[in-house]
Amino acid sequence: VYQIDALAEQFPQHGEEFVPEEEVNEIKVTEHLNDSLKVTFKKNPGIIAIIKTIYGKSWNPREFFWTIPADSAEFFKQKLEAANIDADYSSLDKFIEKIHKIENFNGVDFNIFADQNLYKHQEEGINFLVQPGLKGKILADDMGLGKTKQSICAALAELGDDLESKILVICPASLTLNWEREIKQVNPDDNVFVVRTTGKEAGWSDKKFQDAGWVIIGYSMMQKYEKQLLSIKWGVIIADEAHYLKNKKAIRTKVAIGQKGSKGVPHHDGILNNSGKNYLLTGTPITSRPIDMFNLLKACGHHLGNNAMYFGRRFCGAKQTQYGWDMGGATNLLELHAETRDVCLRRTKEECLDLPEKIRSIRQVEVDLVQYNKYWKDYLEMVEREGRVLMAEHLVMMNKLRQSAAIAKIPSSIEFLENCIENDQKAIVFTCFTEVADAIKEHFGEVAVKIVGGMSDAAKQKSVDEFQTNDAIKIMDGNII
Repeated sequence: VYQIDALAEQFPQHGEEFVPEEEVNEIKVTEHLNDSLKVTFKKNPGIIAIIKTIYGKSWNPREFFWTIPADSAEFFKQKLEAANIDADYSSLDKFIEKIHKIENFNGVDFNIFADQNLYKHQEEGINFLVQPGLKGKILADDMGLGKTKQSICAALAELGDDLESKILVICPASLTLNWEREIKQVNPDDNVFVVRTTGKEAGWSDKKFQDAGWVIIGYSMMQKYEKQLLSIKWGVIIADEAHYLKNKKAIRTKVAIGQKGSKGVPHHDGILNNSGKNYLLTGTPITSRPIDMFNLLKACGHHLGNNAMYFGRRFCGAKQTQYGWDMGGATNLLELHAETRDVCLRRTKEECLDLPEKIRSIRQVEVDLVQYNKYWKDYLEMVEREGRVLMAEHLVMMNKLRQSAAIAKIPSSIEFLENCIENDQKAIVFTCFTEVADAIKEHFGEVAVKIVGGMSDAAKQKSVDEFQTNDAIKIMDGNII
């Protein structure tokens, strides 16, 4: 911009004096490295003179922009107004307003969660989510650090005494019951409506929706009930496993985040645009593939989520191929980290020294128990028909019930394990039934090993060694006994 203006001034049109078109000079500020602001504007000696009076300013001759310390924003505006610089200050005003909101934020009153025994890192995470300034926040903690509880507490703190607003949780279908249980653990009195995928209560219920303070729905059900989900302004929306939204072409992404209309492409409102605040939860190390972060930044109203092409060129090493733009790379990661500190928080288990050695949790899952119910009916009929039943027959039937329940949990177990792999973590699966171990091994193929009865000691040891030493092997499953 500077160079074009300078050339225009040096080379007037033939036979007449060049008169540049009059327009208000927009001063754009965005957050940059090391608590600084990137300042861009059309060349103006008055603005440049003011920037030069700011301690800590810097000029980037390669990319043609100034930086100033972030805490100088208000001083910068005061100087501009005092000098009667005619400019559009809206970007600067927005940043100053954001700073004031953050400065006036005193943190959450954790007395209301005194019975939750929150760890220090969880309190920090809750404050981060509730802190004002952006439409949404990304909580990218490691698995096991309590992202679910943090987001539940944050949502309750965010709404405070607002009893009218509802909270929406979007998550994989296998986690809906776990979310319901976690919500009830934090606030037993809350009314929760789970949009179930199977059973007598499957589907949407207007009555339950009206009565509920929380609504939980799986990603796979969003499109089906999109109209209902867009019918109200949500107080808070929590998107669990938010990396499910990384693919802009996926239907669930268009339903959740929306799609701008263009030639041949209809406009699509996103559910996440219809909320007061969005919490996006993911355990995936996003910076290993920055383009996966773009949609999440967009849902949070962050400035880096405004332009996909700029983001791709700046942080993804975008290059054009015969198949289109390849944005699978990673560049300028330090800058990306610096510019997203206000929107994304990631901690690892190693960083959270307040954690106990091991955390045990129970995950409830929704399963299809058709075969289980058949066995149970057969068992009751057998008892009623024969009266006295030998203990051995009881054990045989009980084992059939256990096995059918285990088989019914295979799909939800696979979904959980896929998430572990997505997070670049290893997992060990114990089962009493070889059929379950075989199904998991068959699904994951070369990234899994198994240890079951009938294998030689050498084969079992080989599986153990591969799991422990080969980073490509993510899953080990086998019999408990």
